[in-house]
Order: sequence, then structure tokens, then C-alpha cells
Amino acid sequence: AKLRTMYMKVKPAPSTLSERRAVLQMLKQHGDIHMFQKMIDASSFISLAATQVIAERIVARSPLSFRYNPSASSTSSPDANSEPAKTFLVHVFHTEKYAHKTRIRDSPLHGRWDIDPYNVWQPHTLSTNALPQVVPPGMGHRGLSDWESCGQLQNPEDKQMLTVKEEVAIREKRQQELASMESLVEIWKENTAEGRKAAE
Repeated sequence: AKLRTMYMKVKPAPSTLSERRAVLQMLKQHGDIHMFQKMIDASSFISLAATQVIAERIVARSPLSFRYNPSASSTSSPDANSEPAKTFLVHVFHTEKYAHKTRIRDSPLHGRWDIDPYNVWQPHTLSTNALPQVVPPGMGHRGLSDWESCGQLQNPEDKQMLTVKEEVAIREKRQQELASMESLVEIWKENTAEGRKAAE
């Protein structure tokens, strides 16, 4: 991925989503782009080309210049006709300093999602047992087989969401009391059985 990674400096800095999208569309004219992300600086971008050849081609043609016409790209905005056209200059460089794996791990969407403590979920439902048998094996098998642990199949008839912390605390207390009661019942059964044996 390092050989396909490109760092871009755009002048003037794109100030709207439409302008940033125009920069991406300009890059796609030279080949497939797998990733395009704005950096902290509004004029800086990181992009990942589909192949090393495409990245080398774009870098070799740098700087790239294109004209952006707001009225042609957006017909829904009433002020689009009043905005003047802009000419953007894009300088593209190879970079091997961008740590893709680190950025992926830092993403809030990376990894397994935390279990929602407010979601009452039964692990032995029909969908939970049936989906793993019909979903094709592969990288996404586990995620595609689980549609309940995060409340994706929310249904008020067969599931209840606890939205108040006090309700969650009450539910947990009931579970603890139930476990204690079951333990007392087991002790009573054992004592009763021992008493019967002694009487015999």
C-alpha cells in the first residue's frame, strides 16, 4: 500500500464537500482510487490508488490543474449560479510515511463493537441459530450471522430496550436475586435429601 499512497496539496483549499468531490473525480480520470481522505489541513489529502502504476502515472503528471464550475456540479442549490468558477492546482507526491494500519486501528469503527448493556438480547433465537448455517463462509461470516446482539432486529413484540439506567440496575439486581434464590433452593434440596436418608 505504501507504493500506492499519494499525498496531495490542493490550491486553493477546497472549502465544500462538492469541491473535495471534484478533486476526487479529477483523480479518477487517471485510474481507480481506493481511498481519498482529507487531512487536518483543508488543503491536504491522502489517497490510495488501485495499483502502483496508476499512482506513478498521477505523480508523473503532477501538478494537475482543473476548472470547477459550481453551477454545473450542483443544480439544487439556489446560490450555485452566483458562485464563480474556480481553478484548482493539485500537487501530488509519493509518500511512505502514512501508516494505513495505524489509521485503521484508530478508527472508532474498527474492531468488535462493544455490547450494549441496555439491550435485552436472547442468544438462542431462530435467527441467531439459523443465520450461521446459511451465510456463506468467509471474512464477513461472523458479522453477517449476528443481527441481534446490537439490536439490529429491534422488535417491540419480542424484545425490550432498557433506556433508563435505573431499569438496568433493577434488572441486574433481579438476576442476582434469582441466582441467590436458586442457590438456596439447591441447599434446601440437599438438606432435605440428607434428612430423608438419616430418617431411613
